[in-house]
Amino acid sequence: MPAPQPPQAPGAGAALVLGIVALAGGFVLMLPLVVAPVAWYLGASAQRLAEREPERWRAGSARAGMILGIIGTAFLAVATLVAIVFSTLAWVAVATPSPY
Repeated sequence: MPAPQPPQAPGAGAALVLGIVALAGGFVLMLPLVVAPVAWYLGASAQRLAEREPERWRAGSARAGMILGIIGTAFLAVATLVAIVFSTLAWVAVATPSPY
C-alpha cells in the first residue's frame, strides 16, 4: 500500500482558484485580472512553505497558482500600458487645437 500524500500547503488552493479566475475572467471583463498578483503571492508563499517542509506539505497547486498569477500579472501590466497609451493619445488629440 503506497504511503498517503501530504496535504497541499495552506493558500495553495486559493492561489490556484484566484489564478484561474484572473485568467478566465480577464479575457472576458479585464477586471478579474487585478487578483492575479494576489494569486502569485499566495502561490509563492505556499510553495516556499512546501519546500521548507516537504514531508508535511505538497506544492503542486501552489506552483500552478503561482504560474497562473505570473501570467495574469503580465497580462495586467500589458493592459495597463495599453490603457495609458490610449488615454494619453486621446488626451493629446482633444487638447491639440484643430487647424480647420
